Amino acid sequence: MMDCIFLLISCFATILLLFQKENPEAKIGFTKFTLLRPKTVRLIGRGTPETCACMYCLNVRLKNEVLNKTMSSNLEDFRMPPETKMLDLLLCEKMDSGWHQPLCLEGKCVTCGSPAEYIGSKFQRYMDSPVNWQHWERVSQDGRTRLELVFKSGKLRDLLKEFIKKDIMQPSQGSTFV
Repeated sequence: MMDCIFLLISCFATILLLFQKENPEAKIGFTKFTLLRPKTVRLIGRGTPETCACMYCLNVRLKNEVLNKTMSSNLEDFRMPPETKMLDLLLCEKMDSGWHQPLCLEGKCVTCGSPAEYIGSKFQRYMDSPVNWQHWERVSQDGRTRLELVFKSGKLRDLLKEFIKKDIMQPSQGSTFV
């Protein structure tokens, strides 16, 4: 049986601080902590070529994990696909050429419908469920901007609203994930 591979998306120093906060009795230094990293946890630069580590894909991946956990805990069969397959879920079927139609990619197709409606319909029964999720955001501090992993709590409807608005429809200026 093959083990799952996890991609380390935080720096070791941050993870060590979290570990020490949760396990104050454990006395471990930084070097030993990094050496004890399981083989199934890969550093971000050592991911597979199919793994994108950009902020937009990571945000989709982080929210997909929470959405899929919600479905599996409620014994539902539906699962959100990985971010690399998101277009196949939200757009019309690919043409014979193996590509999606230009109208679908431009968001002008009337057949595809709205990602908010489709995804919302799958999770409708669980909208008031409490969830915790993470989201990479640009944070300005002392005149400098940096990326920070923000921990959030709320209802599933809040996560879905952020997921659709920030991650699917407008992840970067002038374009959409779909």
